[in-house]
Amino acid sequence: YLDFIKNEKNENLDDVNTELIINEVSKNYENLEIIKNDNHMVLVRKSQISRALINILDNANKFAKNIFLTSEILERKWIIKVDDDGPGTTLSQEEMVKPFIKGSEQLNQGTGLGLSIVQKLVKLNNGELKFGKSQYGGLRVIISLDIWQLK
Repeated sequence: YLDFIKNEKNENLDDVNTELIINEVSKNYENLEIIKNDNHMVLVRKSQISRALINILDNANKFAKNIFLTSEILERKWIIKVDDDGPGTTLSQEEMVKPFIKGSEQLNQGTGLGLSIVQKLVKLNNGELKFGKSQYGGLRVIISLDIWQLK
């Protein structure tokens, strides 16, 4: 875990198209509906953001029948919201990202490191990770990234 995080700091920033990243990470989820997908160029660590999104989408896919994604640029931030219609969680914000804490006892798979790693990846990109109740009944995960460069 610690080696993983140390090595992540060395990834270079890339000019990436927000719409293309969202389309790329979303293509393997048949139950995913993209509500909004803004098209902007931003400077981020592409593989870190992709990995964070895939982890969030994989979690949603385990618990929900439907996943909804919104990606937009608001006030010099790239906001990515992932909502689902699963059972949600009773865990606090802090518990959700604490290493080795699992969101559900129903799942025997995984180590409980996923969202902890997601938070580290988001922070490495000057971002913030938040959780809430989705309008669809499940969990809402919000990634808010400060935009390094906007063209």
